[in-house]
Amino acid sequence: MDNHRTASVTETIYDALYRQIIELELKPGHKMSEAEIARQYDVSRQPVRDAFYRLSKQGLLLVRPQRATVVTHISVSDIKSVQFIRTALEKETVRAAAAKIDDIQADLLELMITRQVQALSRKNLSEFYQWDENFHARICEIAERPEVWDLITDVKAQADRIRFLSLNFDAGDALTDHNEIVTALRAHDGEAAAAVITNHLTRTESSLPRILAEHASYFKDIT
Repeated sequence: MDNHRTASVTETIYDALYRQIIELELKPGHKMSEAEIARQYDVSRQPVRDAFYRLSKQGLLLVRPQRATVVTHISVSDIKSVQFIRTALEKETVRAAAAKIDDIQADLLELMITRQVQALSRKNLSEFYQWDENFHARICEIAERPEVWDLITDVKAQADRIRFLSLNFDAGDALTDHNEIVTALRAHDGEAAAAVITNHLTRTESSLPRILAEHASYFKDIT
């Protein structure tokens, strides 16, 4: 029971810190303290240490023995590698989903898009982003490959910060892409869906010049 509780607490802390880092509430270079986070959640330091470790494996925290743990700066080269891997995985997943999807599943995807529209109307980018995540995760479930989303989640963390920043100016384009993906899926056209999702996922990289210009201090390898 204690191990289960520790795992649950770790997940809660991880989820909260992940969101704060991705949404730039905790900016690159921000110093983190195990003791402070433990006091905040009224827990021992072990679940905090476990959450820090997971975030460090995703490249979001730099854990340094005897020194402060810090939120990492964003690596441009890592983003390009992440985009290559994620695009390859989601192209195959969306092809599989196109062969399996039914009307009920397609309706659910459209409901998620509606939720994104509502979030955008309230200028709630955090909610918009979460529905974006749910949309892509659901496609993996429709493809009967939910484990693929777990792989993608672990590899894409660096690019998630860029993605969140880009929503300030390209959320409308993301909605258009999502609608086109659902249209292709309803038609069971895997190649069309793969083409749209490729364009959709490469928007992050195309957003880089503008984000670099506006937030240069967030990055560590600008060339």
